Amino acid sequence: MTTATATLFAGDPAPDVLLPDDRNQTTRLSELWRRQPIVLVFVRHSGCTLCLDHAVVMREAHPEIQATGAEVVLVTMDDPMRLRAFKEHWKLPFICLADPQQEGYRAFQCPRGTWLEVAGPAIWWPAINSLFRHGAGLVRGDPKQLPGSFIIDREGLLRFTHRSRHSADWASPDQLLMTLRTLDSR
Repeated sequence: MTTATATLFAGDPAPDVLLPDDRNQTTRLSELWRRQPIVLVFVRHSGCTLCLDHAVVMREAHPEIQATGAEVVLVTMDDPMRLRAFKEHWKLPFICLADPQQEGYRAFQCPRGTWLEVAGPAIWWPAINSLFRHGAGLVRGDPKQLPGSFIIDREGLLRFTHRSRHSADWASPDQLLMTLRTLDSR
């Protein structure tokens, strides 16, 4: 799957995936989006310095996202035990789900990148900056998996899709908030 071959877009029904959380309790995405809109963020893995940076950015944006009536749900390729340590270490206040088999990544059509998209020149400067801010960990899971961000409304429809073209390509909190505010105004 590449970004160009994705067939799942805003307006389409969201896939309903079943994943364990950081306490190894199974969570169905539809249980979450029926309560409130969700911002579903797939990161590469908890050792990725750019993913650490984005998790912190989402932590900082969390109060503003919650103010729109939505909740953040972060997905990593880690197992629940490693995910719990990651969540606690970075003080992530939102729901974190484990997807070591990449079922959610595939269902939401998050692309696998080439080595150039994962570690090429486009990511060098952001990665260096992130490395100095947050450090890096070990690669776990598929090193070529790229991230993605999605907003799902209470009816289970995708309202925003962003599939990364390289490992430093993230949907910004401003982009997410702009979409969430349009949901809030309906």
